[in-house]
Amino acid sequence: MLFRKSAQVTLDATGAGQCQINADGSALHVTGLSVNTTPAVSKPRVDIYLNQVSEKAWLEGTYSGDRDSSDTVHDLSAGESLIAVWSGGDPGARGTILARGEQA
Repeated sequence: MLFRKSAQVTLDATGAGQCQINADGSALHVTGLSVNTTPAVSKPRVDIYLNQVSEKAWLEGTYSGDRDSSDTVHDLSAGESLIAVWSGGDPGARGTILARGEQA
């Protein structure tokens, strides 16, 4: 079955924030990710991590965290999550991540 999941965060006073997409109950075969930041005067960086924010868990990132997308495939087992971390954005802006693919 196809799926689309999204999550949002309001960036803090330093222009940073994070949110996550969870594989609740069943595995996800993620075939695409999109990130958006509104408003986006600054171009924030967004990094994507698996389950925790650490160098070892880093999957990919973009220096254009506003209206950028990736077709890198990520397979999540039930209970795992993709964490999106914004930095260098505008305080108060809303960051959104959208994942799409197939749900097991």
